Amino acid sequence: MKKHAEAPSQMPDLSGLSAAEVRELVAGLQQQVAAQQTALQQRNLYIQGIRI
Repeated sequence: MKKHAEAPSQMPDLSGLSAAEVRELVAGLQQQVAAQQTALQQRNLYIQGIRI
């Protein structure tokens, strides 16, 4: 089983970002979350298939 990368101990300082940069950052994070949700759904379906 793979180890997951640990979260950084401190949040980065985002105070210097412009509104457009914050929107871009949020859009990228939303894409990451969507991709992770899809991967989890696929894994869950695979696991359900094994258990049947």
